[in-house]
Amino acid sequence: MVTPEPDSPEGSEFAGPIVWSSYLVRLWRETERDEWRGRVVHLQTQEARPCVTLAQIQEFLVRFAPGLEIQSGEDE
Repeated sequence: MVTPEPDSPEGSEFAGPIVWSSYLVRLWRETERDEWRGRVVHLQTQEARPCVTLAQIQEFLVRFAPGLEIQSGEDE
């Protein structure tokens, strides 16, 4: 968790302190099986999870960001 300095671009957009949660998402395609694979890592805790669907990535993200709502583009 990081609170940016008041003069940083990130700090100027928000009225109060900011809580950061950073992730690394790696995706690759296994050509022999023609399937996508992935791994998502929460950088603050180094907790990681393999994933094969976007829904699995979403489930992992919301564990560390309570209240985060991810909407699909289908409603637009």
